Amino acid sequence: QARAKVATIGYLSRMCADKGLDMLVEALVAIKKRPGLAGVRLRATGGATRADEKFIAGLRGRLRSLGMLDDVEFISYEGGAGKIAIADPGD
Repeated sequence: QARAKVATIGYLSRMCADKGLDMLVEALVAIKKRPGLAGVRLRATGGATRADEKFIAGLRGRLRSLGMLDDVEFISYEGGAGKIAIADPGD
């Protein structure tokens, strides 16, 4: 049985406010409200400092409050694994 394709937005950069990850998350929230786009997902990877980890935790909290946490993946960049996950999401 074939799985339906899911539109996935990819983000590959340092996961911080300076690179606009928070704006991308807010854009995703707006996109998902449009008819026919509720299934859009975000897959993000990149380096992160301790301060960035707090920032990411805030984004997770925002997504959780909107019921969208399962629609976004924050993937650890360690060893380049995040690049592979972005390039080949497996869905």
